[in-house]
Amino acid sequence: MLFFINFDTQRVTLDNLIREFIFLLNMSGAGTGYDLSSTTYNPEGKVYQVEYAMKAAESGGSIIGLKCKDGIVIGGERNVLSKMLVQHSNKCIFGITKNIGAVVTGVIPDGKAVISRARQEATQYAEFYGKDIGSTVLADRVAQYMYLFTLYGGLRPFGCSIIMAGIDDGTPKLFLIEPSGAYFEYFACASGKGNQVCKTEIDKLNLSELTCREAVYHIHKMLVKSREEGQEKRYEVDISWMNSETNFFLVPVPVEFKDEMERKAKDDIESEERGD
Repeated sequence: MLFFINFDTQRVTLDNLIREFIFLLNMSGAGTGYDLSSTTYNPEGKVYQVEYAMKAAESGGSIIGLKCKDGIVIGGERNVLSKMLVQHSNKCIFGITKNIGAVVTGVIPDGKAVISRARQEATQYAEFYGKDIGSTVLADRVAQYMYLFTLYGGLRPFGCSIIMAGIDDGTPKLFLIEPSGAYFEYFACASGKGNQVCKTEIDKLNLSELTCREAVYHIHKMLVKSREEGQEKRYEVDISWMNSETNFFLVPVPVEFKDEMERKAKDDIESEERGD
Protein backbone atom coordinates (compact mmCIF):
# COMPACT_ATOMS: atom_id res chain seq x y z
CA MET A 1 0.00 0.00 0.00
CA LEU A 2 1.44 3.39 -1.02
CA PHE A 3 0.86 6.60 0.88
CA PHE A 4 1.43 10.07 -0.54
CA ILE A 5 1.90 12.94 1.85
CA ASN A 6 2.05 16.53 0.64
CA PHE A 7 4.09 18.66 2.99
CA ASP A 8 3.85 22.43 2.97
CA THR A 9 7.54 23.22 3.46
CA GLN A 10 6.71 26.46 5.23
CA ARG A 11 4.46 24.78 7.82
CA VAL A 12 6.17 21.48 8.50
CA THR A 13 6.73 21.04 12.24
CA LEU A 14 7.96 18.19 14.37
CA ASP A 15 4.43 17.64 15.74
CA ASN A 16 3.02 17.27 12.23
CA LEU A 17 5.69 14.76 11.30
CA ILE A 18 4.96 12.71 14.42
CA ARG A 19 1.23 12.70 13.64
CA GLU A 20 1.85 11.56 10.07
CA PHE A 21 4.22 8.85 11.27
CA ILE A 22 1.71 7.51 13.79
CA PHE A 23 -0.99 7.53 11.10
CA LEU A 24 1.22 5.51 8.77
CA LEU A 25 2.01 3.01 11.51
CA ASN A 26 -1.69 2.52 12.21
CA MET A 27 -2.56 2.09 8.56
CA SER A 28 0.32 -0.27 7.81
CA GLY A 29 -0.22 -2.56 10.83
CA ALA A 30 -1.91 -5.95 10.91
CA GLY A 31 -5.34 -4.35 10.98
CA THR A 32 -4.47 -1.93 8.13
CA GLY A 33 -6.71 0.64 9.77
CA TYR A 34 -9.76 -1.58 10.09
CA ASP A 35 -9.31 -1.80 13.86
CA LEU A 36 -9.55 1.95 14.43
CA SER A 37 -13.33 1.97 14.72
CA SER A 38 -16.14 -0.41 15.59
CA THR A 39 -18.06 0.86 12.55
CA THR A 40 -15.67 -0.65 9.99
CA TYR A 41 -15.63 -4.19 8.60
CA ASN A 42 -12.41 -5.66 7.30
CA PRO A 43 -12.42 -7.48 3.91
CA GLU A 44 -13.13 -10.77 5.73
CA GLY A 45 -16.30 -9.37 7.27
CA LYS A 46 -14.90 -9.00 10.79
CA VAL A 47 -15.12 -6.05 13.16
CA TYR A 48 -11.81 -5.93 15.00
CA GLN A 49 -13.01 -3.73 17.86
CA VAL A 50 -15.69 -6.30 18.72
CA GLU A 51 -13.14 -9.10 18.56
CA TYR A 52 -10.84 -7.16 20.90
CA ALA A 53 -13.77 -6.74 23.30
CA MET A 54 -14.32 -10.51 23.18
CA LYS A 55 -10.66 -11.04 24.09
CA ALA A 56 -11.03 -8.63 27.01
CA ALA A 57 -14.02 -10.62 28.25
CA GLU A 58 -12.14 -13.90 27.91
CA SER A 59 -9.20 -12.54 29.92
CA GLY A 60 -11.31 -12.25 33.08
CA GLY A 61 -11.93 -14.84 35.76
CA SER A 62 -13.99 -17.91 34.90
CA ILE A 63 -17.76 -17.69 35.38
CA ILE A 64 -20.25 -20.57 35.23
CA GLY A 65 -24.01 -21.03 35.17
CA LEU A 66 -25.80 -24.35 35.71
CA LYS A 67 -29.53 -24.97 35.34
CA CYS A 68 -30.47 -27.80 37.72
CA LYS A 69 -33.58 -29.87 38.27
CA ASP A 70 -34.51 -27.86 41.38
CA GLY A 71 -33.24 -24.39 40.47
CA ILE A 72 -30.26 -22.55 39.09
CA VAL A 73 -26.72 -21.81 40.30
CA ILE A 74 -24.24 -19.17 39.08
CA GLY A 75 -20.66 -18.70 40.20
CA GLY A 76 -17.44 -16.92 39.38
CA GLU A 77 -13.98 -16.19 40.66
CA ARG A 78 -11.58 -13.28 40.62
CA ASN A 79 -8.00 -12.70 41.68
CA VAL A 80 -7.29 -11.24 45.11
CA LEU A 81 -5.03 -8.38 44.07
CA SER A 82 -3.74 -7.50 47.53
CA LYS A 83 -3.65 -8.88 51.05
CA MET A 84 -5.07 -5.52 52.13
CA LEU A 85 -8.22 -6.02 50.07
CA VAL A 86 -11.38 -6.26 52.16
CA GLN A 87 -12.90 -9.71 51.72
CA HIS A 88 -15.83 -9.93 49.28
CA SER A 89 -15.48 -6.25 48.31
CA ASN A 90 -14.63 -7.17 44.71
CA LYS A 91 -17.71 -9.22 43.89
CA CYS A 92 -18.69 -10.48 40.45
CA ILE A 93 -22.32 -11.54 41.12
CA PHE A 94 -25.00 -8.85 41.14
CA GLY A 95 -28.71 -8.90 41.85
CA ILE A 96 -30.96 -7.14 39.34
CA THR A 97 -34.41 -7.99 40.68
CA LYS A 98 -35.41 -10.32 43.49
CA ASN A 99 -35.32 -13.33 41.15
CA ILE A 100 -32.91 -12.22 38.41
CA GLY A 101 -29.17 -11.97 38.85
CA ALA A 102 -25.98 -11.99 36.82
CA VAL A 103 -22.32 -12.93 37.07
CA VAL A 104 -19.78 -10.82 35.16
CA THR A 105 -16.31 -11.44 33.75
CA GLY A 106 -13.84 -9.33 31.80
CA VAL A 107 -13.64 -5.61 32.49
CA ILE A 108 -15.65 -5.46 35.70
CA PRO A 109 -16.43 -1.69 35.55
CA ASP A 110 -17.95 -2.31 32.11
CA GLY A 111 -19.99 -5.11 33.63
CA LYS A 112 -21.20 -2.86 36.45
CA ALA A 113 -22.33 -0.27 33.90
CA VAL A 114 -24.35 -2.93 32.06
CA ILE A 115 -25.83 -4.19 35.35
CA SER A 116 -26.86 -0.63 36.20
CA ARG A 117 -28.63 -0.39 32.85
CA ALA A 118 -30.34 -3.74 33.48
CA ARG A 119 -31.67 -2.45 36.81
CA GLN A 120 -33.01 0.66 35.10
CA GLU A 121 -34.77 -1.48 32.49
CA ALA A 122 -36.28 -3.66 35.22
CA THR A 123 -37.49 -0.63 37.19
CA GLN A 124 -39.03 1.07 34.15
CA TYR A 125 -40.75 -2.15 33.09
CA ALA A 126 -42.27 -2.61 36.56
CA GLU A 127 -43.49 1.00 36.65
CA PHE A 128 -45.04 0.80 33.18
CA TYR A 129 -46.57 -2.68 33.25
CA GLY A 130 -47.18 -3.08 36.98
CA LYS A 131 -45.31 -6.39 37.22
CA ASP A 132 -41.74 -7.66 37.39
CA ILE A 133 -39.80 -8.05 34.16
CA GLY A 134 -39.02 -11.59 33.00
CA SER A 135 -35.43 -12.70 32.55
CA THR A 136 -36.06 -13.49 28.86
CA VAL A 137 -37.23 -9.94 28.16
CA LEU A 138 -34.45 -8.42 30.26
CA ALA A 139 -31.73 -10.48 28.57
CA ASP A 140 -32.96 -9.29 25.18
CA ARG A 141 -32.96 -5.64 26.27
CA VAL A 142 -29.50 -5.85 27.81
CA ALA A 143 -28.14 -7.56 24.69
CA GLN A 144 -29.59 -4.81 22.49
CA TYR A 145 -28.01 -2.18 24.75
CA MET A 146 -24.59 -3.84 24.43
CA TYR A 147 -25.08 -4.16 20.67
CA LEU A 148 -25.64 -0.40 20.33
CA PHE A 149 -22.07 0.16 21.54
CA THR A 150 -20.76 -1.68 18.47
CA LEU A 151 -22.54 0.57 15.96
CA TYR A 152 -21.10 4.05 16.47
CA GLY A 153 -17.58 5.39 16.08
CA GLY A 154 -17.70 7.43 19.28
CA LEU A 155 -18.49 4.40 21.45
CA ARG A 156 -16.42 1.46 22.67
CA PRO A 157 -17.84 -2.09 22.85
CA PHE A 158 -18.20 -3.42 26.39
CA GLY A 159 -15.29 -5.68 27.34
CA CYS A 160 -17.36 -8.06 29.42
CA SER A 161 -19.51 -11.16 29.16
CA ILE A 162 -22.53 -11.69 31.38
CA ILE A 163 -24.31 -14.85 32.49
CA MET A 164 -27.85 -13.87 33.48
CA ALA A 165 -30.05 -16.20 35.51
CA GLY A 166 -33.70 -15.86 36.42
CA ILE A 167 -37.01 -17.56 37.10
CA ASP A 168 -39.83 -16.96 34.59
CA ASP A 169 -43.19 -18.32 35.80
CA GLY A 170 -41.42 -20.95 37.89
CA THR A 171 -39.06 -22.00 35.08
CA PRO A 172 -35.28 -21.46 35.47
CA LYS A 173 -33.69 -19.45 32.64
CA LEU A 174 -30.00 -19.04 31.87
CA PHE A 175 -28.49 -16.68 29.26
CA LEU A 176 -24.98 -15.80 28.13
CA ILE A 177 -24.67 -12.26 26.73
CA GLU A 178 -21.51 -11.46 24.76
CA PRO A 179 -19.81 -8.10 23.99
CA SER A 180 -21.12 -8.25 20.41
CA GLY A 181 -24.69 -8.12 21.70
CA ALA A 182 -25.34 -11.75 20.81
CA TYR A 183 -27.12 -13.78 23.48
CA PHE A 184 -28.34 -17.35 23.76
CA GLU A 185 -30.25 -19.41 26.30
CA TYR A 186 -28.37 -22.38 27.77
CA PHE A 187 -28.83 -25.32 30.09
CA ALA A 188 -25.26 -24.61 31.25
CA CYS A 189 -22.58 -22.19 30.10
CA ALA A 190 -19.19 -20.73 30.98
CA SER A 191 -17.09 -17.74 30.01
CA GLY A 192 -13.80 -16.16 31.00
CA LYS A 193 -10.21 -17.31 30.95
CA GLY A 194 -10.91 -20.96 31.81
CA ASN A 195 -14.10 -21.40 29.80
CA GLN A 196 -12.79 -24.30 27.68
CA VAL A 197 -11.89 -26.38 30.73
CA CYS A 198 -15.24 -25.56 32.33
CA LYS A 199 -17.17 -26.51 29.18
CA THR A 200 -15.35 -29.84 29.02
CA GLU A 201 -16.38 -30.56 32.62
CA ILE A 202 -19.95 -29.42 31.98
CA ASP A 203 -20.27 -31.96 29.16
CA LYS A 204 -19.68 -34.71 31.72
CA LEU A 205 -22.64 -33.68 33.91
CA ASN A 206 -26.17 -35.06 33.81
CA LEU A 207 -27.93 -31.73 34.23
CA SER A 208 -31.42 -33.22 34.27
CA GLU A 209 -30.58 -35.03 37.52
CA LEU A 210 -28.24 -32.44 39.04
CA THR A 211 -29.37 -30.66 42.21
CA CYS A 212 -28.34 -27.16 43.22
CA ARG A 213 -26.32 -28.51 46.16
CA GLU A 214 -24.42 -30.84 43.85
CA ALA A 215 -23.90 -28.00 41.39
CA VAL A 216 -22.05 -25.94 44.02
CA TYR A 217 -19.49 -28.75 44.33
CA HIS A 218 -19.08 -29.07 40.55
CA ILE A 219 -18.68 -25.31 40.08
CA HIS A 220 -15.88 -25.28 42.66
CA LYS A 221 -14.24 -28.23 40.92
CA MET A 222 -14.43 -26.55 37.51
CA LEU A 223 -13.03 -23.28 38.81
CA VAL A 224 -10.08 -24.99 40.48
CA LYS A 225 -9.30 -27.04 37.36
CA SER A 226 -9.48 -23.98 35.11
CA ARG A 227 -6.83 -22.05 37.03
CA GLU A 228 -3.38 -21.61 35.52
CA GLU A 229 -0.88 -24.10 36.84
CA GLY A 230 2.26 -22.98 38.60
CA GLN A 231 0.96 -19.54 39.57
CA GLU A 232 0.66 -18.66 43.24
CA LYS A 233 -2.46 -16.53 42.98
CA ARG A 234 -5.15 -16.12 45.59
CA TYR A 235 -8.77 -16.34 44.49
CA GLU A 236 -12.17 -15.49 45.87
CA VAL A 237 -15.20 -17.41 44.67
CA ASP A 238 -18.77 -16.09 44.58
CA ILE A 239 -21.65 -18.56 44.18
CA SER A 240 -25.37 -17.76 44.38
CA TRP A 241 -28.45 -19.84 43.74
CA MET A 242 -32.22 -19.74 43.26
CA ASN A 243 -34.24 -22.74 44.40
CA SER A 244 -37.06 -23.78 46.71
CA GLU A 245 -34.79 -23.22 49.74
CA THR A 246 -34.58 -19.52 48.85
CA ASN A 247 -38.19 -19.20 47.63
CA PHE A 248 -36.58 -18.79 44.18
CA PHE A 249 -34.91 -15.52 45.19
CA LEU A 250 -31.25 -15.02 44.25
CA VAL A 251 -29.16 -15.37 47.42
CA PRO A 252 -25.52 -16.27 48.12
CA VAL A 253 -24.81 -19.89 48.98
CA PRO A 254 -24.25 -20.22 52.76
CA VAL A 255 -20.57 -19.68 53.54
CA GLU A 256 -20.17 -22.88 55.58
CA PHE A 257 -21.62 -25.06 52.83
CA LYS A 258 -19.65 -23.24 50.11
CA ASP A 259 -16.36 -23.67 51.98
CA GLU A 260 -17.12 -27.34 52.62
CA MET A 261 -17.76 -27.97 48.91
CA GLU A 262 -14.58 -26.08 47.98
CA ARG A 263 -12.47 -28.25 50.29
CA LYS A 264 -14.11 -31.39 48.93
CA ALA A 265 -13.49 -30.32 45.33
CA LYS A 266 -9.81 -29.59 45.99
CA ASP A 267 -9.34 -32.91 47.81
CA ASP A 268 -10.98 -34.84 44.98
CA ILE A 269 -8.81 -33.12 42.36
CA GLU A 270 -5.66 -33.95 44.33
CA SER A 271 -6.81 -37.58 44.59
CA GLU A 272 -7.40 -37.71 40.83
CA GLU A 273 -3.93 -36.30 40.14
CA ARG A 274 -2.35 -38.92 42.43
CA GLY A 275 -4.36 -41.64 40.71
CA ASP A 276 -6.11 -42.75 43.90
